[in-house]
Amino acid sequence: MTEHKDIQNPKEFSDKDYKEFHYKLMDEYTSTEELKEICMTLAHLPTINAKNILNEFKNSERADEVEWLDIAMDENEFLLMTPENEEEERDYMALELIKDIHQEIFELDEQIDELRDTIAKNKIRVEAYKQLSSECEVKKDIKNLE
Repeated sequence: MTEHKDIQNPKEFSDKDYKEFHYKLMDEYTSTEELKEICMTLAHLPTINAKNILNEFKNSERADEVEWLDIAMDENEFLLMTPENEEEERDYMALELIKDIHQEIFELDEQIDELRDTIAKNKIRVEAYKQLSSECEVKKDIKNLE
């Protein structure tokens, strides 16, 4: 089984390393163990390059040889999105706040739609009551005339 790796420092990997990872993952002669080793490395390498390589490998014919590939991709995504300093933390919190505000707006829009429906139904109900009351008054007037 492939040994778990700690989070990798992106500064330790060059473009050449990423190209080699990509080449080996797409090479039909790369052993399954080496595929798993590369995927484990990429899973713990919080970079867009690692994410893109894992995504491309996911669509390859050999992806099913790495049973835990989806978990590796999720872990890479999580590490990629994890703030690394105060500014990123603040930006992340701002994005969460914006997401919450969008959700609140969506819920308020739904409430507005429901209220509009209620108003429309109530207008119809008022018209029906008006018609019924005027019919009742007409019938009352006819009875009074008899």
